[in-house]
Amino acid sequence: MGSLTPTREKILAAAVAAPSADNSQPWQLRWRGGALELWIDEERSGHDSDSSYLLSDLALGACIENICIQASALGYVSHVALMPELDHEPRKVAIITWSAAPKLDVDLAAVIPCRHTDRRFPWGPVAESSVVRLQSVGIDDGTARIQLIPAGEARARASRILMRAEGLRFSSRTLHAELFRAIRFDVGWHQTCAEGLAPGTLFIERLLRLPFTALQYWPIMRSLNVLGAASMLAWRGAYLPVSKSPLLFLLTAESLQRSHVLASGRLLERFWLRATALGLAVQPFAALGAAAYGTVPIESRLERRRQSLKASVESISKSGVGLVFLRVGQADASRPPMRNARREVVDLLMEA
Repeated sequence: MGSLTPTREKILAAAVAAPSADNSQPWQLRWRGGALELWIDEERSGHDSDSSYLLSDLALGACIENICIQASALGYVSHVALMPELDHEPRKVAIITWSAAPKLDVDLAAVIPCRHTDRRFPWGPVAESSVVRLQSVGIDDGTARIQLIPAGEARARASRILMRAEGLRFSSRTLHAELFRAIRFDVGWHQTCAEGLAPGTLFIERLLRLPFTALQYWPIMRSLNVLGAASMLAWRGAYLPVSKSPLLFLLTAESLQRSHVLASGRLLERFWLRATALGLAVQPFAALGAAAYGTVPIESRLERRRQSLKASVESISKSGVGLVFLRVGQADASRPPMRNARREVVDLLMEA
């Protein structure tokens, strides 16, 4: 494996194509002989909602899954050692080695470059055969689950819970700053960017773009919150698209133990790639877990709301800890949405 430079290039390309909260790409990679090490990038993780590495571990799990899927399609089985030096090097997330094996997951590897977040709505219905295939997605670890939230009262309840989670992001000065720091207003509404969120990927209606840009300033946001702005934004950004979505799933972890969150990240990516291979659109809502289980200090007046949110999330999770909602539907493939770009692979490699 170590001498196959083209193979390494394909594996690294798959790794950097993984999703991450706010397109933060909180990973670094290093080759050591024939093994690939994955590290958390301390400059891009461990802050605010990610202070316990919850969001970074989800992203690193997705990165690991992309690596394993791409290697499998090339004829290698991956051997993943998680948190090999946890006591003295918590940023080293995994060491991956390989051995030859029959080719598998070729269809999933083919759509790794195509996977993206789609914030548009409404979407069309999903064929029952596709629903069955999505529900069958799993990983060998067994600690992560994908739970279908049925239409009706359960869906309405989940929509309200997510609305509360999103509302916290606009109500708390700390979470508000974190959210708008990730949006790259400097690139404008028609360009993409290699880090952070390009405004054009947020699907903000043209007439609302100027007011939305102004909301990045906390004094303006705080003043408008008196009039209910946080709730209105959460309704538009979460409740409306989720309640109108053909399908809604909940990603759960067995616990908040880091290895379990990493497993959930792997399942998240495999599920997303399967949906992409089926021609479906996906929008994840990671604010659910970050708001309910994040350790970032927020205003005392909001702490009770966060504890109530945590209890609500636990009440709808059939097993484990609810981390991410995923809405799924049939989008218009003739009009692909704007996508965020990625940093170059060379920028992510650590010296051996």
